[in-house]
Amino acid sequence: MDALGLTATTYIIADRVDSDPDTVTSADLADAVASGWEIGGHAYSGVVHGASYEGVTTAEAQADMAELRDWLATNYPDPGGHYNLAYPHGRYGATADGNSVESLTRKAGFRSGRTILASVGSATHLQVAGVPEVMPYRIHAASSISELSGDQLNPDNLVAAGGMLDKTASNDAAWMNLVFHQIVDDQITTNLHPNPGFETDTSDWFVSAATLERSTVQAHDGAASGLVTPDASGTVTVSLFNSVAPAVTVGMDYTVAVWLYAPNGVDGVELRAMWLDDARAFLSSDTIQVGTLPAGEWVEGRVTASAPASAAFLNPGVLIGGTPAASDLLYIDDMRAGPGDQAPINSNAEFVSDVAGWAATAGGTLAWSSTAGGSAEVTPSGSVTPIEMGQSGIAATEGRAYHIEATGFVDVLSPRSVPTSVVFWWYDAQGNPISSDQSAQIELGPAVQTFSFTATAPAGAATMGVRIRMDDTPASDEILYVTYFRVSTPAVTATTQISKSDFDMVMDAIASRSLKVRTLRDALDRHVASITPTIDGPWLKSVTRPFLNRPIRIATAGEVAQPARGGVFDVVGRSLPVAVTDLRGSRSYNLSVYRDSIQDAREFDFILAAGDVMLLQIPPDYPEPDVPTGYFFIGDTSKHRVGVHSGLRRFVLPLTEVAPPAPQIVANTMTWNGLIEEFGSWADVVASFDSWADVLDYIATPAAVIIP
Repeated sequence: MDALGLTATTYIIADRVDSDPDTVTSADLADAVASGWEIGGHAYSGVVHGASYEGVTTAEAQADMAELRDWLATNYPDPGGHYNLAYPHGRYGATADGNSVESLTRKAGFRSGRTILASVGSATHLQVAGVPEVMPYRIHAASSISELSGDQLNPDNLVAAGGMLDKTASNDAAWMNLVFHQIVDDQITTNLHPNPGFETDTSDWFVSAATLERSTVQAHDGAASGLVTPDASGTVTVSLFNSVAPAVTVGMDYTVAVWLYAPNGVDGVELRAMWLDDARAFLSSDTIQVGTLPAGEWVEGRVTASAPASAAFLNPGVLIGGTPAASDLLYIDDMRAGPGDQAPINSNAEFVSDVAGWAATAGGTLAWSSTAGGSAEVTPSGSVTPIEMGQSGIAATEGRAYHIEATGFVDVLSPRSVPTSVVFWWYDAQGNPISSDQSAQIELGPAVQTFSFTATAPAGAATMGVRIRMDDTPASDEILYVTYFRVSTPAVTATTQISKSDFDMVMDAIASRSLKVRTLRDALDRHVASITPTIDGPWLKSVTRPFLNRPIRIATAGEVAQPARGGVFDVVGRSLPVAVTDLRGSRSYNLSVYRDSIQDAREFDFILAAGDVMLLQIPPDYPEPDVPTGYFFIGDTSKHRVGVHSGLRRFVLPLTEVAPPAPQIVANTMTWNGLIEEFGSWADVVASFDSWADVLDYIATPAAVIIP
């Protein structure tokens, strides 16, 4: 994220910091703050977090929140005093003894409370937060973003065209909160390659039928890459010298990965993991068909396999099959080789020389093809749908996640593409089908595309079958080529986890869309504002019932009295009395105001009927500067007709100045939060009212203070 200039908010359980090797450290948090991250609170106590605030008493929740806020203020102070909370387990209802967690969060001094609300009952949408945020103590957020989640919580769907990242990018009135709990390292943890990026030279690299030079014209990572220029004499091989190939352990899984760039495009590209014995002689290889590289794009190739018996060394390499021309330039960068992805658990996943172990369903013919360096070729009959190619009898364990990664294309002359997907079929120990899981369809055409799909084996599953499926009755000339089809057990085992590669994919997708990414504190600072209205005349305002606020037209303001609260008392035996003094009483005076119509007078009656302490607000530039402003108690009022046939009314208001109402007093009116709770959703609110004026009328009218 640092490399992309992205920041975030990390929510911390305070007493878990520095508690064991698997938890975040103070040094980690200091690095995050230095990079512009916000530190928020998730709970002070790990025990309280485990129970959630709904599972503890009000006193326990209040104590935890107070300790948490003090911990944040002490260790990660914010000049504005703004601290944010993510509710443990996303629960924000009531404590065990019935008090609102949202209310406690606000009273504890937190600026917001983040939930894990996201679902809107649609596979293509997630709930977003509003701009400005109208429910700061119920902020929506998409949690469980994982390869094991479905719909828009699946990283592939989230970043796909038309997914929620695209929707957010096109909507300037909303912001989306993405929550990640655990990022699992599925990458090559230790790169054994001695010179992966050509940053200084081409040492340790071997090339045949081509030249290899360091180039700064293209680079996937860093400043340089290796430029391969074929000499048109045969198959090009680029690898390490056998003498520097890294050592491996028999039976252990190793991954070879590389980034490739062909400015003019190139066919027949392969990535190989070549195994050497202890004398560094060639034993065997595992190959992935990268296939045709498009012009002008960086493409990653990756192959994973187990080191075979007698293997002692691994030599990673790239091949260009056939006899490439001198114009078939290829840039190589960021070559990695080491322990990483798990090897496929299905057989013959790369179709190097045959299609053994695979079969096509009725209506399709399966054959091996040398296309793309080796692939499975499925030719439809033209009259049957769906057409499938698959493999069965793969051992499965119920409750375990399995992952399909496959690449393919349809060789078709027409502009039509074929809707294609990959499928898991689950079977019990007797071979009876239980259920299936199918990926989203990809419109497959001549361009090579990748399928990436994860599903969990259901209860009772003992084996599985995997298939690639063409729908919509493919024609006989719409031939499917599958260049590899791997089934593996992913590093991700729960929906609270996301692989590092998919996390990086999401971050890259965010950056590529130029989305504004902020900490929650920054987002709220930008989207929550204090508004000071400009008034051009006197107002009478109710603190507890703001819908009663009305401008007034002053007729007269009487003499201001400020009564003494002391006295003079005669003392027996003394000629001079004794004065007992105290602060004078507050100001009081009679204020006469006009109401210009009978309707205005009736509404003003409602205001007076409330009996509230009222704020008389007088503009600084009001032409009668002697009219006192402040909070007033209104005594016994009177109303007078002005003229026999006039609707004009004059009210006389005996005002006595009083202390401002306590800040804990909450306005007795409908909030946006309450409106949504009453109607269920914004869609229901919009459907129930013809205009925003109708919404305002519904929220409150002056007559609402009268109780028959």
